[in-house]
Amino acid sequence: MTECPACGFEAEAGSPTCAGCGLSSNLFEPVRAALAEGTPGGSSLAEANAIVAAVGMPPMNSSAGSLSTPARFPAPPPVPPLAPHPPSPPAELPVLPALPQGDPVQSARRQVEEYVTLARRLSLEIPGLEPRLHAAVASSDGQSFETLRAELFVRLAARLTEELERTFARRNELAALLETATPDAELDTAREALGRGDLTGTHHRLRHVEESLDMLEEEWETVRILSLEAELVAETVRELGGDPLPALGPLSEGRRRARSGDRTGAEPLLERSTLALWHLCAPLLTQRLSELRSEIGSHPPAESTGARLQTDALEMARALERRNYGGAVAAYRRFRDEVAHTGAVARPVPPSH
Repeated sequence: MTECPACGFEAEAGSPTCAGCGLSSNLFEPVRAALAEGTPGGSSLAEANAIVAAVGMPPMNSSAGSLSTPARFPAPPPVPPLAPHPPSPPAELPVLPALPQGDPVQSARRQVEEYVTLARRLSLEIPGLEPRLHAAVASSDGQSFETLRAELFVRLAARLTEELERTFARRNELAALLETATPDAELDTAREALGRGDLTGTHHRLRHVEESLDMLEEEWETVRILSLEAELVAETVRELGGDPLPALGPLSEGRRRARSGDRTGAEPLLERSTLALWHLCAPLLTQRLSELRSEIGSHPPAESTGARLQTDALEMARALERRNYGGAVAAYRRFRDEVAHTGAVARPVPPSH
């Protein structure tokens, strides 16, 4: 029996994968060594330093690790949400609701004033609105109020539909990682309110949804960062012609635990999945960096391109020395794209599997 370094499960001797999290047994020792030694980026750091030197920057020294930050991570391919989608936003704008019983002119005026207040809250600018509103109030003209009411309704409904769609997209990103029952229920009520033309109610409910999503994002920020980092490194392994599958088990298990609400159990699995993925990525990235360094040496970049390459190479080396592997591959991608943009280097075509 041997203990899996990702999840702690006692694996059977000779078993190809951990029965607890799916990590390949071939990766037990590399992950265990990385956890014990805190090894920086190794040969990839050396290659990154060589690139830094090639574009005129001093080399970096290894130092302690730090938590990755996603600020400059490129977006990986979308991960299908692992929780059910709530109903979609309405495909068509709602119909202008009828006015309540009573004086039609005063009812229209009250609703116009309500819509004007909502437009201000949404920072929705409507050219010529104020003079038209003042003229309608001065004349107490019912038709003027009705025209304003219809126009404001269409503009506000369109804006709220856009906000609802953005909120659904934000919810779906979180739903790939964790349970979103509370914002889902609130999104349902917002969608229903918009469908019946209750614009102020829709806005109020959307603010509640945003508060719920803010709380979830704050509470689960580390899980989100670790998951994004692992996915980004996995995608880089694929792009460089490798197979990330042996290291993806802890990523899937970490996400499963996150969706069940086990944040404490999810975080180490996601982190160790990245360590395993980096073990697969490092030799591929080292080879590619060596190729890029050779190309830069053969085709020195223009001054403006060289400055951008310096920035990306320096960020790559700094990320590698801190064991910020997501940040390192993000900087590598920017560096690679900048070199390719100059026309000096063709993008490698991964071998077919």
